[in-house]
Order: sequence, then C-alpha cells, then structure tokens
Amino acid sequence: MTTQRSNSKLLRAALYGNSVFSALSGIILIVAAKLLAVMIGVSPPSILIGIGVAVLVNAIGLFLNARRQTINLKEAWLAVILDGAWVVGSVILIFAGYLSTLGNWVVAIVAKIVLLFGVLQFAGIYKLRQSKMSSKAFTILVLSFVTLMGWSIVSQGSEMPTADIRTSKLKREGDTAALAEKGKKLLQQVAERHGLRAWQNYQTAEMIAVDEWAPEANGWWSVKQQRMRTQALLRSFTSRVELLNGVASGEILGIQSWQGYKQANAGAPLAYSDDRVLTFYLPALQYFDELPFRLLAAEFIAYAGDKTHNGKNYHLVFATWGSLAPNLQHDQYLLWIDQETLLVEMCLYTVRDLLHWATGTIHFEDYREVQGVVFPFRQSVVLPRPENTAYPLEKNFYHRLLFEDVKFDAFDKQVLIIDASKEVRDFKKP
Repeated sequence: MTTQRSNSKLLRAALYGNSVFSALSGIILIVAAKLLAVMIGVSPPSILIGIGVAVLVNAIGLFLNARRQTINLKEAWLAVILDGAWVVGSVILIFAGYLSTLGNWVVAIVAKIVLLFGVLQFAGIYKLRQSKMSSKAFTILVLSFVTLMGWSIVSQGSEMPTADIRTSKLKREGDTAALAEKGKKLLQQVAERHGLRAWQNYQTAEMIAVDEWAPEANGWWSVKQQRMRTQALLRSFTSRVELLNGVASGEILGIQSWQGYKQANAGAPLAYSDDRVLTFYLPALQYFDELPFRLLAAEFIAYAGDKTHNGKNYHLVFATWGSLAPNLQHDQYLLWIDQETLLVEMCLYTVRDLLHWATGTIHFEDYREVQGVVFPFRQSVVLPRPENTAYPLEKNFYHRLLFEDVKFDAFDKQVLIIDASKEVRDFKKP
C-alpha cells in the first residue's frame, strides 16, 4: 500500500510538472507570435495562436487529471504524448527569446524551472526501478521526464546566433589594411557615381511613392498599397510621411532625431509617440534612400570579394560599426555593386533593432538622374539573401517602394523641425 501511495504521489507530481510546462509553453508561444507580428509588420500567425491555445487547454487537462482522487492513466498518457510532440516544435515556441532582452530572460527562467521538474521526475523514475508501478504509469513518468528535459535543453541551447553577413573572404582574411583600402576606394567611387557631390549640396528631399506590401504581410499601413509623400532632412534621421490614400489619408507621421510624433492632418496638434513605424520604419526608409552616401561614414569598410549572379558580375563591399565581427549594437551591410555601372543593385543587411538573427535584402532598380543624383525609383525588399532570391521580384517581394516623383530642396527644411531645442543628428543613437 505504501508503494502504491508513493507511486501515485510521484505520478501526480509528474502531471503537475507537465501542466506547468504546457501552460508556460502556450503563454510564451502566444506572446511570441504577437510580438513577432508587431515587430516585423505582419498579422499574428493564426496557426501559432491556435497551437498556443491548444497547449493551454492541454495544461488545464493535465492539472485537472492530477487533482482527481483516481488518476485516469489513459487521459494522462495521451496528454503527455501531446507535450512530447510539442517539444519537436519548441524552436518556434522560444521566438520570444529572440525579440528582446526581456524575452531572453523569460525563456532562460522558464527553462530552468522546467529543468528542475525534469530532474525531480528522473529521481522518481530511478527509485521506481524495482517497484510494481503499472507500465502505463511508468510510461507517463518517462515521457514526462523526456518532454521536460527536452524543452529545457532546446530552450537554453538553440539560441539563434547573431546574424553575420561577412563573406567567406572577410572571415578568412579578417580586417586587413589592403581590404579596407580597396573597399573605401570602391565605395567612394560608387558614391560619386550615384551623385555624391550634388547630394552634398542639397538639404532636403521630397518623394511621392507607393509602399506596396505582399498579400501575406500586413505592413505598417492600413492598406496594402499606401501612397505617401515623404519629406526628409538629408544626412539626419529627421523626416515625415503624409499618407495620401486609405482610411488614414491626410495623417502625418514624423520623427526628429528619434522623437516620433503624429498629426491627424497638417493643421492638427502634435501627439508624441514611440510607435515602431516612427522609431524604426521612417529612419529605415530614409537610410536606404541615401545608402551609398551614408555608408561612407561607416567605421569599418572592407572589400568583400566578387560575385557572379544572374549573368552579372558584382563587387561586394562590406560596411559596419563597432567591430568587423557581428555585434548587437550595429547593423552590417553588404553592397552588391554592378561592376559595369558602379550602381548598387542589391544590399544584404541585418536588422538588429528587430531580430538580432534576421537579415533582409533590398533590390535597387529603375535608376534615374534627378538634379544630379542617381536615384532608384523601384526598391524591393525580400527576406532571402541575394543569391537565394526568387525572380521575378514583382511576384516575390515582401514589400516595395514605387516612386512617382523625387525632388531636392523643394521645401523649407524648418517644417521638419518640431523642436528647435533638439539637436538634429546624422547618427543613430538616441
């Protein structure tokens, strides 16, 4: 009788442990799915939300079973099997850990709690080697142990590395003076080809474009094809966007040196905001519009080799700050430069502000000369790297900007200065 009580107590502990595991798993998955959606501008994946809810329901079932006077072994066995299957997809479950420092702490703490449950169950299994526990109950304990330990190991050990887009040449040869000199010289030539001297003489840029998003992406706007007027103060992170269509037509979204604001219309009062469309997207739009010129200020510039792609020959130039090797404070950029035209046709980049392991590629096309500056009137963003991009881009873009008009020094720059006491800066740190 004493052995049976001991076995029953251990089995209850196992079910309680797995119910906690399921509850934590479901909560983390739901939060992670929503965080990921907000940060990269897509709709929350309904399938992930659904799985998260299912895991929570499983947790409730395990808990209620453990509370019964007589445990239903069949129900418990099936529920723990579900948890075991969940471990297979646990890399998705810990997306929250990739999104923020807080997320990393949450996953680390949860993993240690789960590890503790697993160790306790293993101790119980070891003691039961000579007992008369039923095969089903013993299977539940073993599966519970494997599930909990598996989740803990995956959560702590499968952290995605920080994205590193250095070419094999750079990784092999490192930060040599020869590569740095060649890279800086080539980037200078590229900037001049794009109209550096003219760009340096202008203070502002005004553009009308359509920001179009793929069907599977929500994007930052209320409509899939958002027409907008962008006004930017060159060589800074100060700009504003006026929406020209959709339900938010007339709304103005702006940023001055990382202070975001919104206006319902041109005459409405300012409302300060830290919305990601202001603090991330507007600076990103401006930076890529001026990319060949802005990268001249990079702390580390290096020639990264040559590449042939789609029948064209490219020079590769790498640029970053802080260190040549990846760091969490600064993005990396790898320019693909057409060897014949010296125009930047593609740029592979990291997205440290969103996901430290993520990269994207922007394709620059339809170059036209505007007041001495050579500007790409079509900019298409895709998620795969340049060599893995599917063509045609018209069918495979994540989002793209189709420019209708570009002008320099067409308005008074003071309209962008919302706070005269705030410094206008050309660097990213707030």
